Amino acid sequence: RLSNDRNRFMLARTPIMLKQMIAGDDASFVFERIGTQFSNIMIDEFQDTSQLQWENFRVLLLDNLASGGLSMIVGDIKQSIYRWRNGDWHILYNLGQRGYNGIPLKEKPLDVNYRSLGQIVTFNNRFFPIAARKLDHLSANETQQLQALYSDVEQHIDKRKDPKGGFVRIHICHSTEKDVQEAWPETMLADLCSQVAQLHAQGLPYEEMTILLRKNRYIEPVISYFAEHRPEV
Repeated sequence: RLSNDRNRFMLARTPIMLKQMIAGDDASFVFERIGTQFSNIMIDEFQDTSQLQWENFRVLLLDNLASGGLSMIVGDIKQSIYRWRNGDWHILYNLGQRGYNGIPLKEKPLDVNYRSLGQIVTFNNRFFPIAARKLDHLSANETQQLQALYSDVEQHIDKRKDPKGGFVRIHICHSTEKDVQEAWPETMLADLCSQVAQLHAQGLPYEEMTILLRKNRYIEPVISYFAEHRPEV
C-alpha cells in the first residue's frame, strides 16, 4: 500500500513487470517504448537465473542477436547451489548442450585457476569427478547428471603460482555408535583448535585464517571453545 501511495514498486517485482510488458509484444517495441536500447548484453551469474527471468532475457537476447549485437552469458552450473529466487541451473545446462532456436553458442571455458595454489587445484581436479560419479551411482534419481555437470571441472594451475603450494586436509567424523555421536562436537572442536595451533606454529598469522560454518548456530560453540582453550586467538 505504501509503495502504491508513493508511486514506487519493489525491485523484486521488476521481472514480473517486464514479463507483463513483453507478453504479446515485440521485444524491440517494448524496450523502445521505455526509451532503452541495448547494443551489447552481458548477463553474469547466469546459473542463478529463474524461469521467469529467462522468459524476459530470452526475448531481449534474441532481438539483440537478430540486430547483429553481441550477447554474452557468464555462469558456472557447478555454482548453482543457493537457488536464489528460484534459480534453475537446467537453463544454462540446456543452452550449453543444444544452443537456442538453432543458434549455436560459442563456449569459452575458463580453465586456468588464478585464485588457488597448486595443491588445492590438484585436489579439486581429482576429487570432484570421483565424487560426482559416486553420487550419480548412489542416486535413485535418473535425471541427476552430476558427472556431466562436472565434466569441465579440471583446471590448470596459474603458471605464476607455486604448483606445490597450498594444503588440503579432510577429517571425516562418522560413527553409528551413540556415545561417539554424542562426543562428536567436542571431538570436532578439539581437532579444529589443534589445526589452528599447528598452522600458526608453521607461520600462518591468525588474521589470515578463516573458519567456515554451515549455520549461524555453530558460531557460538566455536567461539566459546577457542575462548577457553586458545584465548590468544
